[in-house]
Amino acid sequence: MKNHCVYHYHFFTHSVCLVIWACVRIPINLIPNCKYNVKQMVESMARNECSYLYGTPTMIIDTVNYLESNKLKLPSLRGLIAGGSPMPKEVAYRVQKVIPSCTDVRVAWGATEAGRPIDHMETKIVNQATRQITKIGEPGEIESRGHNQMIGYWRNPKSTHDAIDASGWYKSGDLAVMTEEGFIKIIGRTKEMIIRGGENIYPREVEELLHSHPAIRDAYVCGVPDDRMGEELCAWIQVKDAAVKPTESEVKEFCKQKIAHFKVPRYVLFVDSFPLTPAGKVKKFVMREESCVTEKSITIGAVKQAATDIAVALLDRGVNQSSLIAFYGPNSIQHAVLRVAVKLLGATFMPLSPTFGQYEVTEEVRAVGADIVMCSARDLDKFNSLLDSNNNDEIKLVIVFDGKHDEHVTYDRLREEGQGLGVKLAKVPHFDVKSRDETLFLIHTSGTTGAPKCAQVPHRMILNNVRMYNKGAASMVSSFLYPLGHMSGTFALPMQLCSGGTLIMFPDYDDEFIAQSVQKYRINSLGIFPNVGKQMVDHGLLDKYDMSSLKMLATGGAAFPPDTARVFIDKYGLIFGEGYGMTECCPVTSFHMGAREYEPGNCGQVTSGIELKVVDLTTGESLGPNHDGEICIRGANLITGYKNNDKAWAEAVDGEGWYRTGDIGHYDDRKCIFITDRLKEVVRIGVGQHYINISPVEIEQYLLTHPSIAEVAVVGVNNKAGTHRPRAYVVLKAGRSINSSEIEKFVSDTLAYTKQLTGGVLFVDHIVRTSIGKVDRKYYRNLVKEEILD
Repeated sequence: MKNHCVYHYHFFTHSVCLVIWACVRIPINLIPNCKYNVKQMVESMARNECSYLYGTPTMIIDTVNYLESNKLKLPSLRGLIAGGSPMPKEVAYRVQKVIPSCTDVRVAWGATEAGRPIDHMETKIVNQATRQITKIGEPGEIESRGHNQMIGYWRNPKSTHDAIDASGWYKSGDLAVMTEEGFIKIIGRTKEMIIRGGENIYPREVEELLHSHPAIRDAYVCGVPDDRMGEELCAWIQVKDAAVKPTESEVKEFCKQKIAHFKVPRYVLFVDSFPLTPAGKVKKFVMREESCVTEKSITIGAVKQAATDIAVALLDRGVNQSSLIAFYGPNSIQHAVLRVAVKLLGATFMPLSPTFGQYEVTEEVRAVGADIVMCSARDLDKFNSLLDSNNNDEIKLVIVFDGKHDEHVTYDRLREEGQGLGVKLAKVPHFDVKSRDETLFLIHTSGTTGAPKCAQVPHRMILNNVRMYNKGAASMVSSFLYPLGHMSGTFALPMQLCSGGTLIMFPDYDDEFIAQSVQKYRINSLGIFPNVGKQMVDHGLLDKYDMSSLKMLATGGAAFPPDTARVFIDKYGLIFGEGYGMTECCPVTSFHMGAREYEPGNCGQVTSGIELKVVDLTTGESLGPNHDGEICIRGANLITGYKNNDKAWAEAVDGEGWYRTGDIGHYDDRKCIFITDRLKEVVRIGVGQHYINISPVEIEQYLLTHPSIAEVAVVGVNNKAGTHRPRAYVVLKAGRSINSSEIEKFVSDTLAYTKQLTGGVLFVDHIVRTSIGKVDRKYYRNLVKEEILD
């Protein structure tokens, strides 16, 4: 007896059920799945030994990915039928590779209005302009008529007339070609077709090409508005392995070698998931709205007005002084306005790193008790565990930055609510702030030692930075590449808004897109991470694009390559600045700037309101100029502590308020600061075009939850990109056996991709520890210091 797995919330499902019901003489069991969840679906198919799967291409891709990543098999599965959207041939090949027993792979076409083109149905492909039948291989719109066709739309004669002509032909809106073998090949939707500079581009063609890239797991293409070309192509890409993710430039170059130049995507967005309908179809209209690469602008006055409207609406919805708001999502105007609205209220908020997966988001939100979520539509799935209807006694309100949503409140709706109330804030901030030391926001930090912590950032840190910010920036056009989910972006936003200058905000970027933007928007002040600067020089972008508008280049996060800095200085005569700071004290120094007196590693002098001393590593005594020691700081830019972790803060700060940074360096006779080494335990991970620090302790603590692991030490191994790859040294429990791949998978299944063990797993007899039983971090750093991984 055959078992069939199918989803019971779509017209396609009802059709399948009716067919099976009509054929009751055939012994078939139907296994309905009421809610789409790939894990539950695979478990159900395995448990019921299903022989056929009916689903959308997205569901099938998810199934294959899940089986492949978990090294599972479905030996009972003999076939599958895909419908709802075109399925790339590469997916069909992968199905047969991952599920060898599945030899019957079919793609069906149909519509709610017309069913499937089977017996008693006529189908033709017509030219959209002339409505004449097309030749073999020529694209056109599918039309059909017959017994499987609807009568019309309920109480909507106009829509019925628009969809069905006088001869009864239903215009499907699907684009297809007839092959020489007589098969119909779906190539897209008429509404999805992208018209770029007069050229008609079918997204499916580009998607099929992207699917053939060895590093790409799934891809979809949509059109986004462009003033010059009408539309430009934007590719949403899901990669197989975050550790080997191609750059935007590499994806474009791959396309350039295989298709016409006008079909190459202008924009490339790397995502963890795609917006889906309940039936598993990709919502391309949502992708178009969420792409964030369309050019949008807003004045500072309009930011203030929009933020005020939203602040009023939030108050009306019950936001109060005890509310704690969690932010997650890419940079966008809406994201920035919501940040300003929360600051106008004086409510406490928490930016979440864009690298966080569902596990980290859940842990962070629960640890601090956040009760309001503001995130982008495409990242809403990161909160699934928190928003589960059976488990949600914590989140009171969800605001979606962009797009449309049936369940949660959107940015546009919130703005309209505020405008409709017709009131203004009586004062700013609305809630009483009795002390400059009160917490404005909380943010995840790796600290200098131990497990990750949640830093309490007071109002005075923002106020001190805004006061000292370069007032000359009002006439500047500045880039904003810092993620709003990081300390850098959270601090830079109010400072740059208060400067009064023009801000060019990037939701995502690569080196070439930055260079293009400098040329297009005549950017004067460019803030970039060291690796991006090196890529711009190495890829010849300084000669390819006109970046003569640059007057200032600022950097931080790591040492900037001196040769790269000199190329920028010599070509543009710009002011070059390196800064020094951290989550706990942001910033420590003001940028050292000066084209003529450029010195590699010079981070400038200590900023206003901050004290700094350098102490001997052994005695703790203060050192004079030009002597390396640990840098200690205190002052107005220092956080007030770690939330719910007084012990960790007491270990980081001495009785006189000096915070031990874990950085080794010195100051010279001019009191300029130079960083020469690090004592920190943290592992530096490259994320796209910037860096983040992660705590090895967090990975260790998670690994210790595995039933086979007795002890573990995690260390960062150097790679060619100048960052680290986490490696685990593991001691197994007596009598237990597990291989390195299983441990790597244990981590990758739950933790963020930045915490995956890309440096490998090594099994050892014991973990080297200090005299007080802590993992000897210095020993493991020395153990790997000569290694350089790819």
